[in-house]
Amino acid sequence: GLVFATGDNSFLGKIASGIKGPRTRSTLEIQIEHFVHIIAFVAIGIGLLSVVANLLSRQQRTAAEIVENATTALFAQVPEGLLPTVTLSLMIASSQLSRRNVLVRKLDAVETLGCVSVICSDKTGTLTTGKMSLAALAVPAQVDSLPAWESGPPSQRLMPLPGQVTGLETNWPQRSVDGVAPEWRCQEMGWNLKALCACGMLNSAAALVPSTDMPRRPSQLALLPTSRDWTESWQVTGSPTEVAILRACADVLGSPACALKLRAEYKKVFEIPFNSDNKWMLTIHRHVDETPDTSNHMILKGAPERVLKFCTALSNDEKKRVEAEQQALASRGLRVLGVAVRSLRDGELGNATTFEGSNPENTNFPMDAFSFLGLFGLEDPPKSGVSEAVDAAKSAGVKVVMVTGDHPDTARAIAGRLGILPVMHGLGENGEPS
Repeated sequence: GLVFATGDNSFLGKIASGIKGPRTRSTLEIQIEHFVHIIAFVAIGIGLLSVVANLLSRQQRTAAEIVENATTALFAQVPEGLLPTVTLSLMIASSQLSRRNVLVRKLDAVETLGCVSVICSDKTGTLTTGKMSLAALAVPAQVDSLPAWESGPPSQRLMPLPGQVTGLETNWPQRSVDGVAPEWRCQEMGWNLKALCACGMLNSAAALVPSTDMPRRPSQLALLPTSRDWTESWQVTGSPTEVAILRACADVLGSPACALKLRAEYKKVFEIPFNSDNKWMLTIHRHVDETPDTSNHMILKGAPERVLKFCTALSNDEKKRVEAEQQALASRGLRVLGVAVRSLRDGELGNATTFEGSNPENTNFPMDAFSFLGLFGLEDPPKSGVSEAVDAAKSAGVKVVMVTGDHPDTARAIAGRLGILPVMHGLGENGEPS
């Protein structure tokens, strides 16, 4: 690596220097200082007027009497009870805040809180629960007679059925007993839907491992139970988005064991992790039963508008159908991710023996002609009590701003459900069509 900064010039050093800097004065301190300056000028002025009045008085006074009268008039203007009055007021406010589960470390922060006119809040995990769940799966429409996905050849099981994208079919999960957590089942799932879920399990940064008392070696994968119980038999770690996709896709294909078996069949040979510049994640897989030059499968997952740029075979009309379904899902408050796939044919790598690159400009393999596979719609429901808090802030004259990197349609839908924005026309309070 290259060292470009040390000590205070590094990022950590700049943070430390900022912490050591002088504390910014609060609004209360500035206002009290301004008030004290006014009182001082008034007191000095009255003291001087007292001196003039005593000098012009018909009653003759000694110099000591004149000084005494002027001093008395001057100090009579000083509000001795200002400091204890302000301190007691802040203490009472701090006590009231503590009853509302707000701990005040510095008393002047109470007054600063009262001066707030705008609140900027992050969405995920603050306004929402931060517990992602897969709420919708949208895939290209299929014909009635479908081949069995499980019996398909390995080179085709990750690809969508051939044909134009005439429309998208959106699949919704069943609701669990508590009515909150969605449940996916594998019955009556078509080829495209299972191919999408297979790609969702392969193109994932989430780690899935069985419990300590279950077999872990590849040769023992057949012994894994088909239990759908995630809490006792399986452990899945990663970002909330990746975990939600992996769990739902595993449920669609039957059980978490299917995810391990599929990952064992399609080995990951290359990966470009998600980053804020690309806004997508790419993985390349190779089936264990195929030769290296014919079994490379690229899976692209990310923001739909970015993924569609690589689907160069799609017509403008087909892209508009996908974008319309994306907007429909986003208007329900769902975070939408698109998935596309591509098989690398013989000779497309040239003389290279390994995959290289981190963005479309510097990869040594083609990044075009992807086949659009489907959309993931992820739900992050609002926290209970947030909408009431937003209403209380608005009634106090405080503007609430939601900060998020989600798609604008998704952000508008969530903001409407929280009361930050007016409910969009045609949508109910839950973000669903009215």
